[in-house]
Amino acid sequence: METDNDDIAHIKILEHKLNRDSAFSGRQLPVRNGLKITKNEYREFMSTLGFTAKYFKDWLNSDEFKGGIALPFNLKEFKTDVKF
Repeated sequence: METDNDDIAHIKILEHKLNRDSAFSGRQLPVRNGLKITKNEYREFMSTLGFTAKYFKDWLNSDEFKGGIALPFNLKEFKTDVKF
């Protein structure tokens, strides 16, 4: 969270990407392959999902968080974290 004033949080998401360091990072195919996709299709899907995560971050910053988020309480009274 960047700043707060008059009970409005001004937020900017700095990073939103796939966790490639997880237990599934080296997978060639999905855990459940009901669609019977190939390795190339899975790699393309993961790449597209990464671009979508970046687009989602940019959209949240430019449209949803632009004017700030009104909070139901004063930040000085509570320790506040906003997580997705």
